Amino acid sequence: MISLKGKTAIITGASRGKVERICPSLEGGKSPASPASYSPNTGYFYVSTNNFCMGWQSVQSVYIPGTPYVGATVPYIAGPGGYLGALIAWDAALGKRAWEIHEKFPLWSGTTATAGGVVFYGTLDGWFKAANAKTGRPLWKFRVGSGVVGAPITYKGPDGKQYVAVYAGIGGDWFLISGDVVIFNVMGGIGTLVGPVVGAAFFLLLREGLSRFWTEYYLIPVGIIFTAMVIFMPQGLLGFAKRRLNQ
Repeated sequence: MISLKGKTAIITGASRGKVERICPSLEGGKSPASPASYSPNTGYFYVSTNNFCMGWQSVQSVYIPGTPYVGATVPYIAGPGGYLGALIAWDAALGKRAWEIHEKFPLWSGTTATAGGVVFYGTLDGWFKAANAKTGRPLWKFRVGSGVVGAPITYKGPDGKQYVAVYAGIGGDWFLISGDVVIFNVMGGIGTLVGPVVGAAFFLLLREGLSRFWTEYYLIPVGIIFTAMVIFMPQGLLGFAKRRLNQ
């Protein structure tokens, strides 16, 4: 055992060999932070699910209590069917799947079912969606600007109308592990999550560097560069990946 700035650390050993395609991954078949909903009108539970597998390779690591720790390389890949998540309607009486909607990313939002026969859920690529609660037919979607890991709610406003709302903002465990899925599924479009993240990192670096030369106007070139990176970085990454895979 060693000490790092007063914190106890434990050096772990690395196992030999690498295990491929463990299904489901350590995230499980469903996120514990994605509450399901139930409709007494249909008798269905509406569940956001994961559908991805992982590899496992233990590595030499140092564990510091109170900090994130894995101690292994765990790349993720899409599970059976090639998709990463699905909204599932589960028939409680028959104990089987009634219908499902495949999504290209894992579903980490909660669901809400209404008496009007609509079920709402959100996706990690920033869509808030509605489907027919009985058949699963897509009804509507709206781009909210960020990944959805919150749970939708409905309420009656002071005007007597029913409204639906959801908290949008990607975060939690998924934000930490999304890089693994980017590597293995860049052709599926998940590269769109990389542009804003990389752009933000470059923005911070450029801001500090350029501020030494343009103390009053440095935000203008930084803003232009940052905006361009957010817009063009995803397309550039996808194009590069396609060229590499076609070689």
